[in-house]
Amino acid sequence: MRPQQKAATVRKRFKSISVGSIVLSESRCHGRATVMMLLELLLLGVVVWSVIGLLPKLIVPGGGPNLADGVSIRKPILRLISTSNGEKLWGQLGEFEIISMDLVTREARRVDGRKNRSIGNWAVSQDGAILLLSVDHSRVEIFRSEELMISEVMPEPCHLLAALSANGTTAVRVAGKKSVRLWNLSLEEPSETDFVLLDAAERIAVDAVGKMLVVAAGQKGLHIYDLNSGDRTQTLDGTGSLSKDPVFSQDGKWLAVIRAFEITLFEIPSGRIAWTAHIPGPDPFIGVSFSPDGMWLAASDVKSGIQIFKTSDGTCHRRLTSNSTLHRVAFSSSNDILYSGCTDGIIRIWSVSEGCEIDQIRLTVDPQKTVR
Repeated sequence: MRPQQKAATVRKRFKSISVGSIVLSESRCHGRATVMMLLELLLLGVVVWSVIGLLPKLIVPGGGPNLADGVSIRKPILRLISTSNGEKLWGQLGEFEIISMDLVTREARRVDGRKNRSIGNWAVSQDGAILLLSVDHSRVEIFRSEELMISEVMPEPCHLLAALSANGTTAVRVAGKKSVRLWNLSLEEPSETDFVLLDAAERIAVDAVGKMLVVAAGQKGLHIYDLNSGDRTQTLDGTGSLSKDPVFSQDGKWLAVIRAFEITLFEIPSGRIAWTAHIPGPDPFIGVSFSPDGMWLAASDVKSGIQIFKTSDGTCHRRLTSNSTLHRVAFSSSNDILYSGCTDGIIRIWSVSEGCEIDQIRLTVDPQKTVR
């Protein structure tokens, strides 16, 4: 090859290599720009998402992330229990947490917030000293003044029910639907008594003073047992599964039974049906509470609100409506104040005599005050 041709060939190759390098450099520049643009869009998305999440709390009076440990303020309140002195309110938040609230300071603390386990039945005595828990279908725990007093572990998970008398002297658990254990908590060292039910229990309740156990046995009916002897003493009218646990009035005169869209009130000890109330639907009754004097029965359903029935004749005294989905209700010791737990995590306070909402409580839980 002539020298002139060789030089031309080298120049051509050099030009090709140079052009290729330029194209490669431009491609890399475009790639970096694309990555930077994606990162900027991602950052913008995070900022917008944060603003959207915070906005509802900013526009709601009293809102904001006031659960100090980061638990959502909108956690549903599934159950409420008011103590007899009217100073404390107990509630269940979601599936795992039980709180105790001082109604004077409106400060709450976790009484039980252990994760990765499910609470079944739970109850608190009127004075707030005794707490009973059934956990994971396999364990019953009883606390006295926040100290673990009794812990019973089942050999294997089973149908486990537990109930506590309002005066805190008697606790009952039913395992495997028929095996009953009764604890006498009035003693310094609680005693145990065992007996067997005649029919399988679906739901249970104990009267306020720990003398009677009512057992809902589905199609076998409602049965009352004497807790001193363990004998079945009475069978009440009505069969079919209950949608919620039966509830005794504090004076032991009344027993309320819920079957989805129907409430039946029994008079005790005669066992006669005093009255039956129906709700047209589509949402069933989900909670009932007797006033301490036994004069009123409050019943809540998901959408329609709260109905206040007169226990003596079943007439509806009041209808309390709310724009929030309601769950459980609990009377205060004053007989006129009613608390309702809602899916938005707010406790609403109602006046029965005035027939309206008078206040709200937004929970603030101090993680440093968790008992367990």
